[in-house]
Amino acid sequence: MGLLIKPVEPMFFRWSGEYSPNFSGPMNKGVSEPLPLMSTIAGALYKAVKGLDLLEPGKEVEQFKKVLGELWGPLIYVKGKRKKGGNNGEYLLVHQYPGKLLVLRLEESGVVLNRIKKEEKGGDDENEVDEIIPKQVSKIGVGRDLAKRSAMDHLLYSSQFVDFYATIRSEFENVEKWGIYVETGVKYEGVLELGGEGRLAKVEKFDLKIPESKGELSILLSPALLSVGCGKWVLIDDILNEKVENYTLKDIVCMAKMGVIGTGFNTSMRVRRPLYPALMPGSILKVRERKIGELKELGWGSLLGFSDENGCEGNRSR
Repeated sequence: MGLLIKPVEPMFFRWSGEYSPNFSGPMNKGVSEPLPLMSTIAGALYKAVKGLDLLEPGKEVEQFKKVLGELWGPLIYVKGKRKKGGNNGEYLLVHQYPGKLLVLRLEESGVVLNRIKKEEKGGDDENEVDEIIPKQVSKIGVGRDLAKRSAMDHLLYSSQFVDFYATIRSEFENVEKWGIYVETGVKYEGVLELGGEGRLAKVEKFDLKIPESKGELSILLSPALLSVGCGKWVLIDDILNEKVENYTLKDIVCMAKMGVIGTGFNTSMRVRRPLYPALMPGSILKVRERKIGELKELGWGSLLGFSDENGCEGNRSR
């Protein structure tokens, strides 16, 4: 069972770091990523279904699973005609951290990495990967003194929101359906508050059939959380020798980016949840699993199998 979440206004998905002028000086900037963290999606869906019913400390994962079931995603689904290449069909846009979307085609034989010919993209290679930089909307604000409920002098901030509607319109035509797709056990239709400032999105039930693709490659849709007990990292080899479940990273990584991810905010305890080292979305692995890593029952480490004419070696340099 899946849900299609269609933002009705620009969205702000902050992934890491504080950008409040209270922390970082007189002028600072917050930039949204193209897709939300799984903790953002899970929290929004839980609130929509259960209201203000707080999670019980120490039992958050079990309560999330009871209400939401198994989570998987997210990705952007588009049914329409790609302007670059001019092909009608179904497309899956995957978060390529930081700040980009990677385009894949959904075909009867499975999911295929979309590539653009040189004359269509203007690049140096014959077949360059198809990427999208989302359209953004800027917003300027002033710092606030929460205790005095007043503005703070000389403290400004700017935020860059993702404009999904403008992005889809600029990259596709004859669009029949689009939205952020997430698989979940919850059956919900209506309005959802999602991301920074509680921006609104329309939610509908949508069952997306994704055939199993040929080959061994998978792409991460959401961060794959590594064990917080990982050893001290000094060299790149230290990271590659780490294990994720039954796999050693050096044996399965084609192309990967590392980061540190927070797993949300505990509203019951009023504290942030733990930080994890993580493989970031857009990383390509030689493994065919549904999900991988810590907290995968909540959708972290979701993987999408796909095929590509250049294989693993052709994706190492991206």
